Amino acid sequence: MKRFNLSAWAVSHPTLVLFLMLILGVAGFFSYQKLGRAEDPFFTVKVVNVSVLWPGATAQE
Repeated sequence: MKRFNLSAWAVSHPTLVLFLMLILGVAGFFSYQKLGRAEDPFFTVKVVNVSVLWPGATAQE
């Protein structure tokens, strides 16, 4: 019994394979356009403020 050979079938039907590839590409493009996305995504900015008092020191020290 012969098994189904997808590669041989694709080589013998190139126009159908090209059509299916184009349809999948267009469907993917429209799916990407409808993909939900946050307008202002949340992210954390870690900031540290360090204040040191040194009586009698100048700004350069």
